Amino acid sequence: MGSVAVLISSVNIFGGFLISKRMLDMFRRPSDPPEYSYLYGLSGVASMSALYYAKSIGIAHVETMGFLTSAVLCIGAIVGLAS
Repeated sequence: MGSVAVLISSVNIFGGFLISKRMLDMFRRPSDPPEYSYLYGLSGVASMSALYYAKSIGIAHVETMGFLTSAVLCIGAIVGLAS
């Protein structure tokens, strides 16, 4: 159940960033500096790699730490979108 919640939360956050980017692009001027949106994925890849590595070397309760980290990052992303 926790895994499903994390999956749904991740899809929700990704969709929020995607919709927000499209809305902001409507007001973009040609003189604005370029954005590097693909860099958002680096944090996800890094965290998934760290969780996989921790699980492969046998750290106990690594899923629980991942769920906690995901929840904290979800709240942080919502706060970031709200500001």
